[in-house]
Amino acid sequence: MLKNLYEAKRFNSKFFINNELYNTTINSNKGNSELCINNSKRLAINWEAKQISLPSKFPVALLLNNLNKDYEYIVTIITQTIEIHNNSVDLDIIISQLLDESRRVNSIKNRNSNSILRR
Repeated sequence: MLKNLYEAKRFNSKFFINNELYNTTINSNKGNSELCINNSKRLAINWEAKQISLPSKFPVALLLNNLNKDYEYIVTIITQTIEIHNNSVDLDIIISQLLDESRRVNSIKNRNSNSILRR
């Protein structure tokens, strides 16, 4: 009885996971893209644990949509790759690509800010 009462299977728990995922953006993660990407992955895992069935491309589409303009290039590459490979989606590979891109973007930003400080 306690398990049924306290186990998070109800609509509210699913609603909060969905709401958090919809609102997981780089801005909501204080500009930290790696944190945003990792939070999106954590929430996608929570979806699976709660047995929320959605199309496999949905978490990917949401994640790509919630990135900022620094990621336009990689988002284009990822979406075209999905199209070319018959719409197959591997969230882990996409997250890996996004984390690599995040490191690249941060490296460029650091380089630019260092060159401004040297002037």
